[in-house]
Amino acid sequence: MSTGDPELDKKLDKLLKKLEKASTKDKKTVLKAVTLSGKGPHFYWSVQHRMFLEVPVPSELYWMVEKPPKEGKLYIFTPWVFNSGAVFLIPAEKVVKIGDN
Repeated sequence: MSTGDPELDKKLDKLLKKLEKASTKDKKTVLKAVTLSGKGPHFYWSVQHRMFLEVPVPSELYWMVEKPPKEGKLYIFTPWVFNSGAVFLIPAEKVVKIGDN
């Protein structure tokens, strides 16, 4: 993929390699990109904040593969909440796996 700007391309490649390294553990992917099904506002339980927070659709979301489901809900990480990231418990039927790119 190219943006047409060689300097920006180098920075993007470096960032993507850094993200790939952060999302793998011992050659095993620990974060998988996902999205939510449906439209409109979604409110889910934030593990850190201990309250329901809105998760807009679409959002940058990642399924935490190594965490086992809790009562049919998956642990979903998003880096955008209050610029610090958050982990939500979201029902498995609402999560749509995007797949590996």
